[in-house]
Amino acid sequence: RRYRREELLAAAGAGPQLLNDAISTGVITAQENYPEATVTLLRSLVGLDRHGIEPRHLRSLRQGAEREVALIESALSALLRRTDAASRAKASEMAPELAAKIDEVRSLFVKDALTRVLS
Repeated sequence: RRYRREELLAAAGAGPQLLNDAISTGVITAQENYPEATVTLLRSLVGLDRHGIEPRHLRSLRQGAEREVALIESALSALLRRTDAASRAKASEMAPELAAKIDEVRSLFVKDALTRVLS
């Protein structure tokens, strides 16, 4: 399903200013119709905003995600340079696996840092 702006705001329980802030900081990309993933993201932003964490604070997370994708792209560069379907299929299979491993490492880093903060 795709959502127009007003539908997105209603589905996420967000105010227009939060969406505007998320768009202006690059956390959300402005579109005519937004995918379901944007509803999920905006809902998360609503929850974070309640604790004083604004989209501008999350810009570095977006940039970090882009660096992670660049790392995956680099790891898959040999496959991505090839034009045959088998290589592309292998790269498409490996990319989510690499992303999951990076996500796991990042999650462990955050848990470790929180343990230090809370102890």
